Amino acid sequence: MSRRRAGERDGGFASVFMVGAIALVLALGLLLLLLAQVRAARTAAAGAADLAALAAAAEVFHGERAACEAAERVAAAQRPTADVERCTLDGLAVEVTVSVNLPGALRGLPQPEVRAKAGYATLP
Repeated sequence: MSRRRAGERDGGFASVFMVGAIALVLALGLLLLLLAQVRAARTAAAGAADLAALAAAAEVFHGERAACEAAERVAAAQRPTADVERCTLDGLAVEVTVSVNLPGALRGLPQPEVRAKAGYATLP
């Protein structure tokens, strides 16, 4: 093993290594933050879809138009605002597909879409 003498330089390897390690840790942290935002948006879409389907099911006896309008009102009231992509009435059941916009830097990615179904098993 050789020892450095006073006045010799080590070439800055440790500094360069630490800068690279810190950059890697920050990049991984940012990636985890972005993935958490996608997960939160999907969870919000699932909640909005469930609520919209239940609202639509409450209006199922007034026809498809009334049911889907109820679903759209409920979805628009959610935070983040959800959009009803599809709404179909099948007998006494309503199937609703809802999407939400991704926040910030994730806006270029496809919006998460979630389907929910609600209705009556038998006539009340």
